[in-house]
Amino acid sequence: TSLFLSVTDWETLGTRLRNGLLSFQQQIAACNPDSPQHWIKQRADAGTVRMILSRHADNPAYVTADGKLTAQGRDYMAKLDALTGVRRLRYRDGKWSAAEGVIYEAWDEAVHVVDPFAIPHEWTRWWAIDWGFTAPFVWQDWAEDHDGRLYLVREIVQTGRIVEDLAAMILAAVTDGEGAWTEPQPTAVIADHDATDRATFERHMGFRTLPASKGRSAGIQAFQSRLAAGGDGKPRLMVFRDAVAHRDPAMVDALKPIGLVEEIPGYIWAAKPGSAGGLKEEPLKENDHSADAARYLVAHRDIKGPPNIRWIGGATR
Repeated sequence: TSLFLSVTDWETLGTRLRNGLLSFQQQIAACNPDSPQHWIKQRADAGTVRMILSRHADNPAYVTADGKLTAQGRDYMAKLDALTGVRRLRYRDGKWSAAEGVIYEAWDEAVHVVDPFAIPHEWTRWWAIDWGFTAPFVWQDWAEDHDGRLYLVREIVQTGRIVEDLAAMILAAVTDGEGAWTEPQPTAVIADHDATDRATFERHMGFRTLPASKGRSAGIQAFQSRLAAGGDGKPRLMVFRDAVAHRDPAMVDALKPIGLVEEIPGYIWAAKPGSAGGLKEEPLKENDHSADAARYLVAHRDIKGPPNIRWIGGATR
């Protein structure tokens, strides 16, 4: 299974252990390490489940009986050795580790990642884009309900693709085989500022794009506020489970986080040189492309610009 399995899912599955044909009933799950606060780790620490650790050295495809790496093992371990931060601690070293200086501390996959459901046709749709070629290109398809709650419905994350090809990929995701739209067209397309990419995208898609608000501090604060529970006990921003479409094989091979759900746990503040523990000034510019696209959309929805004041004859209007 995966760490998207909620405690409710686990306990519900446990009620199915009633066959009785064997002398014992057993419930097993497999996962990668996550935060120490994850419910699986908490239950293991409390002794209510037994955790069995498996290391890379236990896999005979990677390590021989005398402890030497196989050719496949050398290739795989080289990828793990290239990881940084919390991803290295978890995926290479097998530690249940929290990222130091994590930005979105309120993020909880058990709360903010939800099963997909049919989006009502009348809900507002928004697109958010972060351009990239060597770095990942990100397109996000968001839906907004009548209460202003945002849902990330679909996400495409790709490297090495030109804008024309990406536009075709997006159109294929939102239209049927005859070119008819299968969902409402976006109210606005919020994009990073690259003028050439925006112009190319607009030509191929037929949509005007709006330049994103690039203020990181205000955008991060707006995003953080949406993660908090509202009056109905639900956050104001959620992500569909398995929202990422067309997972980039190169990113998979490089063990890079793909999509917003995978980026957020490693989205951390950059330490200021010479400071004790670093200062919360700027996020680390690494594996942040989906986080940037999401921030653009939230800033567009939630941050209002300064009032437009005109001075005429000494009076204001």
